[in-house]
Amino acid sequence: MANTTGWCGSHMKTHFVLNTLGNIQFLIRHNPGEAERLMEIFIDYSKATLRYENQAAWNSLTKELTYLEQYENLMVMRFGEHFCLKKDIAVQMDLPPMTLQGLIENAFYHGVRDLLEEGKMSIRSYTEGDEDVLEVSDNGKGIADVGATLRNAMEESSFLGKLNAAISQDETTALQIISTIQKGTKVQIRRKR
Repeated sequence: MANTTGWCGSHMKTHFVLNTLGNIQFLIRHNPGEAERLMEIFIDYSKATLRYENQAAWNSLTKELTYLEQYENLMVMRFGEHFCLKKDIAVQMDLPPMTLQGLIENAFYHGVRDLLEEGKMSIRSYTEGDEDVLEVSDNGKGIADVGATLRNAMEESSFLGKLNAAISQDETTALQIISTIQKGTKVQIRRKR
């Protein structure tokens, strides 16, 4: 696998950090015990992020899931039951560092966060024919023009653009996006066996 150090950029985005600190500040006044718990989760997440972003090689799905747990804990603390994530892992595969967090973050913020009904996200890995597939899906608002979205992502150097560039370094791996308006989006990473 090609060296992917720095491919994803920092996931400690300013608005994420400030929003989390704002939540902690609010809880200090209204629920100090929960503020302390959120601060501990945020510190663990921050440490893991800083260590994890400096990885030089692709990581196992198991390692990605372990890191994702830190992010998931933080998001559940911030958004409660609205952050609903299910996992069904049947196949292991290697991924660029922080792939799962980026895909789940996109599914939440661009897919399910503003739904009136319960937003659902899932991570699945399975074998289909001669390919291993990692699929992150949501039941969110969907994407009207997947092709244009991916082209814009490549031009804007967004997470999906950077992920696509990292994945395309491995000729056996491809990124695929399937989306239906008002039904949701599936982002698949497919690797030939």
